[in-house]
Amino acid sequence: METGIENDLIIEIAGKFQRLPYQVNLLSESDAEILDWKNKKTDYLVLKTDGIFEEISQKLYEDPWLIGWMAITVTISDIAAVAADPIGILLSLQIPRPYDAGWLQAFQKGINDACSTYGVYVIGGDTNFTASLSVSSTAVATITDTKPLFRKKMLPGDLLYSTATLGIGNAFAYSRYFDPSIQITYRPIARLTESKLVQQYATACIDTSDDSSLQYQF
Repeated sequence: METGIENDLIIEIAGKFQRLPYQVNLLSESDAEILDWKNKKTDYLVLKTDGIFEEISQKLYEDPWLIGWMAITVTISDIAAVAADPIGILLSLQIPRPYDAGWLQAFQKGINDACSTYGVYVIGGDTNFTASLSVSSTAVATITDTKPLFRKKMLPGDLLYSTATLGIGNAFAYSRYFDPSIQITYRPIARLTESKLVQQYATACIDTSDDSSLQYQF
Protein backbone atom coordinates (compact mmCIF):
# COMPACT_ATOMS: atom_id res chain seq x y z
CA MET A 1 0.00 0.00 0.00
CA GLU A 2 1.28 3.45 -0.89
CA THR A 3 2.68 5.20 2.18
CA GLY A 4 0.93 8.51 1.54
CA ILE A 5 -2.47 6.91 0.98
CA GLU A 6 -2.03 4.74 4.07
CA ASN A 7 -1.12 7.75 6.23
CA ASP A 8 -4.12 9.67 4.91
CA LEU A 9 -6.40 6.75 5.77
CA ILE A 10 -4.94 6.45 9.27
CA ILE A 11 -5.43 10.16 9.89
CA GLU A 12 -8.97 10.03 8.49
CA ILE A 13 -9.95 7.14 10.76
CA ALA A 14 -7.80 7.17 13.89
CA GLY A 15 -7.70 10.95 14.05
CA LYS A 16 -11.39 10.94 15.02
CA PHE A 17 -10.91 8.85 18.17
CA GLN A 18 -10.25 10.24 21.65
CA ARG A 19 -6.71 9.80 22.98
CA LEU A 20 -5.66 8.01 26.13
CA PRO A 21 -4.27 10.75 28.44
CA TYR A 22 -1.05 8.89 29.32
CA GLN A 23 -0.19 7.72 25.81
CA VAL A 24 3.28 9.06 25.00
CA ASN A 25 3.39 9.00 21.19
CA LEU A 26 1.19 11.01 18.85
CA LEU A 27 -0.53 9.63 15.74
CA SER A 28 1.99 8.11 13.28
CA GLU A 29 4.84 9.19 15.55
CA SER A 30 6.15 5.70 16.37
CA ASP A 31 5.93 2.10 15.13
CA ALA A 32 4.19 0.96 18.31
CA GLU A 33 1.93 2.54 20.91
CA ILE A 34 3.72 3.66 24.09
CA LEU A 35 2.07 4.25 27.47
CA ASP A 36 3.61 6.07 30.41
CA TRP A 37 3.44 3.31 33.05
CA LYS A 38 5.31 5.06 35.85
CA ASN A 39 3.55 4.73 39.21
CA LYS A 40 1.01 2.29 37.76
CA LYS A 41 0.60 -0.51 40.29
CA THR A 42 -1.18 -3.59 39.00
CA ASP A 43 -1.22 -7.32 39.70
CA TYR A 44 -2.18 -8.70 36.27
CA LEU A 45 -1.85 -7.51 32.68
CA VAL A 46 -4.79 -8.83 30.63
CA LEU A 47 -4.85 -9.02 26.80
CA LYS A 48 -7.61 -10.14 24.44
CA THR A 49 -8.03 -10.15 20.65
CA ASP A 50 -11.38 -10.76 18.94
CA GLY A 51 -12.77 -10.16 15.46
CA ILE A 52 -16.13 -10.01 13.70
CA PHE A 53 -15.10 -10.97 10.16
CA GLU A 54 -17.48 -13.94 10.05
CA GLU A 55 -20.45 -11.86 11.21
CA ILE A 56 -19.67 -9.24 8.55
CA SER A 57 -19.05 -11.70 5.70
CA GLN A 58 -22.29 -13.56 6.48
CA LYS A 59 -24.14 -10.22 6.64
CA LEU A 60 -25.27 -10.62 10.23
CA TYR A 61 -23.84 -7.15 10.82
CA GLU A 62 -24.39 -4.72 7.95
CA ASP A 63 -25.18 -1.46 9.73
CA PRO A 64 -21.86 0.42 9.98
CA TRP A 65 -22.69 1.83 13.43
CA LEU A 66 -23.36 -1.70 14.73
CA ILE A 67 -20.13 -2.98 13.17
CA GLY A 68 -18.18 -0.27 15.00
CA TRP A 69 -20.04 -0.89 18.25
CA MET A 70 -19.53 -4.66 18.09
CA ALA A 71 -15.84 -4.34 17.13
CA ILE A 72 -15.24 -2.87 20.58
CA THR A 73 -17.96 -4.64 22.57
CA VAL A 74 -17.03 -8.24 21.76
CA THR A 75 -13.49 -7.74 23.03
CA ILE A 76 -14.41 -5.68 26.09
CA SER A 77 -16.97 -8.34 26.98
CA ASP A 78 -14.23 -10.96 27.30
CA ILE A 79 -12.21 -8.54 29.42
CA ALA A 80 -15.20 -8.10 31.74
CA ALA A 81 -15.66 -11.88 31.96
CA VAL A 82 -12.33 -12.19 33.79
CA ALA A 83 -13.13 -9.16 36.00
CA ALA A 84 -10.44 -6.92 34.47
CA ASP A 85 -10.39 -3.16 33.99
CA PRO A 86 -9.86 -2.16 30.34
CA ILE A 87 -7.33 0.52 29.45
CA GLY A 88 -7.38 0.77 25.67
CA ILE A 89 -8.06 -0.86 22.32
CA LEU A 90 -5.82 -1.67 19.36
CA LEU A 91 -8.02 -1.67 16.26
CA SER A 92 -7.22 -3.64 13.11
CA LEU A 93 -9.26 -2.41 10.16
CA GLN A 94 -9.12 -3.46 6.51
CA ILE A 95 -11.66 -1.78 4.27
CA PRO A 96 -12.47 -1.99 0.53
CA ARG A 97 -11.46 0.86 -1.75
CA PRO A 98 -13.12 3.15 -2.59
CA TYR A 99 -15.03 3.51 0.69
CA ASP A 100 -18.13 5.56 1.39
CA ALA A 101 -17.55 8.58 3.64
CA GLY A 102 -21.01 8.27 5.20
CA TRP A 103 -20.39 4.62 6.01
CA LEU A 104 -17.05 5.48 7.61
CA GLN A 105 -18.59 8.22 9.77
CA ALA A 106 -21.29 5.87 11.07
CA PHE A 107 -18.66 3.20 11.74
CA GLN A 108 -16.50 5.69 13.67
CA LYS A 109 -19.53 6.80 15.67
CA GLY A 110 -20.23 3.20 16.67
CA ILE A 111 -16.64 2.86 17.88
CA ASN A 112 -16.67 6.18 19.73
CA ASP A 113 -20.04 5.42 21.35
CA ALA A 114 -18.74 2.05 22.56
CA CYS A 115 -15.49 3.54 23.86
CA SER A 116 -17.41 6.23 25.74
CA THR A 117 -19.72 3.62 27.25
CA TYR A 118 -16.83 1.48 28.49
CA GLY A 119 -14.44 4.29 29.37
CA VAL A 120 -11.71 3.11 26.99
CA TYR A 121 -9.67 4.61 24.15
CA VAL A 122 -8.48 3.43 20.76
CA ILE A 123 -4.73 3.73 21.33
CA GLY A 124 -3.53 2.38 17.97
CA GLY A 125 -3.67 -0.58 15.62
CA ASP A 126 -3.45 -1.16 11.88
CA THR A 127 -5.46 0.33 9.00
CA ASN A 128 -5.27 -0.85 5.40
CA PHE A 129 -7.17 -1.49 2.18
CA THR A 130 -8.33 -4.97 1.17
CA ALA A 131 -10.92 -6.69 -1.02
CA SER A 132 -13.45 -7.19 1.79
CA LEU A 133 -14.17 -5.55 5.12
CA SER A 134 -12.43 -7.05 8.14
CA VAL A 135 -12.47 -5.67 11.69
CA SER A 136 -10.80 -6.97 14.84
CA SER A 137 -9.63 -5.44 18.10
CA THR A 138 -7.20 -6.16 20.90
CA ALA A 139 -7.96 -4.95 24.41
CA VAL A 140 -5.34 -4.10 27.02
CA ALA A 141 -6.55 -4.38 30.62
CA THR A 142 -5.35 -4.83 34.19
CA ILE A 143 -6.49 -6.49 37.40
CA THR A 144 -5.44 -4.91 40.69
CA ASP A 145 -5.96 -6.04 44.29
CA THR A 146 -8.10 -9.03 43.34
CA LYS A 147 -7.97 -12.33 41.44
CA PRO A 148 -9.11 -12.94 37.85
CA LEU A 149 -12.14 -15.08 37.11
CA PHE A 150 -11.70 -18.32 35.15
CA ARG A 151 -14.02 -20.74 33.40
CA LYS A 152 -12.91 -23.58 35.61
CA LYS A 153 -13.83 -24.56 39.21
CA MET A 154 -17.46 -25.34 38.36
CA LEU A 155 -18.79 -28.30 40.35
CA PRO A 156 -21.96 -30.44 40.27
CA GLY A 157 -24.67 -28.76 42.29
CA ASP A 158 -23.39 -25.21 41.71
CA LEU A 159 -26.03 -22.62 40.93
CA LEU A 160 -26.00 -21.10 37.43
CA TYR A 161 -26.84 -17.43 36.98
CA SER A 162 -27.01 -15.06 34.01
CA THR A 163 -26.68 -11.29 34.16
CA ALA A 164 -29.51 -10.81 31.62
CA THR A 165 -32.06 -12.67 29.53
CA LEU A 166 -30.47 -15.16 27.15
CA GLY A 167 -31.33 -15.55 23.48
CA ILE A 168 -31.36 -11.98 22.18
CA GLY A 169 -28.47 -12.69 19.81
CA ASN A 170 -30.15 -15.79 18.46
CA ALA A 171 -33.39 -13.89 17.94
CA PHE A 172 -31.49 -11.13 16.12
CA ALA A 173 -29.80 -13.68 13.84
CA TYR A 174 -33.16 -15.34 13.12
CA SER A 175 -34.68 -11.99 12.17
CA ARG A 176 -31.72 -11.24 9.87
CA TYR A 177 -31.67 -14.59 8.08
CA PHE A 178 -35.20 -15.97 8.18
CA ASP A 179 -37.86 -13.42 9.14
CA PRO A 180 -37.06 -9.72 8.62
CA SER A 181 -40.57 -8.81 9.79
CA ILE A 182 -39.40 -9.49 13.36
CA GLN A 183 -38.05 -6.29 14.88
CA ILE A 184 -35.16 -6.92 17.29
CA THR A 185 -33.40 -4.05 19.05
CA TYR A 186 -29.83 -5.28 19.14
CA ARG A 187 -27.26 -3.30 21.06
CA PRO A 188 -25.49 -5.73 23.41
CA ILE A 189 -23.46 -4.15 26.18
CA ALA A 190 -20.36 -5.67 27.75
CA ARG A 191 -21.08 -6.20 31.45
CA LEU A 192 -18.20 -4.33 33.01
CA THR A 193 -20.27 -3.09 35.96
CA GLU A 194 -21.84 -6.48 36.61
CA SER A 195 -18.47 -8.22 36.45
CA LYS A 196 -17.39 -6.46 39.66
CA LEU A 197 -20.35 -7.90 41.52
CA VAL A 198 -19.89 -11.30 39.89
CA GLN A 199 -16.23 -11.33 40.90
CA GLN A 200 -17.16 -11.13 44.58
CA TYR A 201 -19.31 -14.28 44.60
CA ALA A 202 -18.66 -16.43 41.52
CA THR A 203 -16.36 -19.45 41.38
CA ALA A 204 -16.28 -19.31 37.56
CA CYS A 205 -17.49 -17.06 34.76
CA ILE A 206 -17.90 -17.22 30.98
CA ASP A 207 -18.99 -14.72 28.35
CA THR A 208 -21.93 -16.19 26.41
CA SER A 209 -20.78 -14.56 23.17
CA ASP A 210 -21.72 -17.64 21.14
CA ASP A 211 -25.26 -16.61 21.99
CA SER A 212 -24.27 -13.07 20.87
CA SER A 213 -26.08 -11.63 23.89
CA LEU A 214 -22.95 -10.84 25.92
CA GLN A 215 -24.26 -11.85 29.29
CA TYR A 216 -22.25 -13.80 31.83
CA GLN A 217 -22.96 -17.16 33.37
CA PHE A 218 -21.45 -17.93 36.75
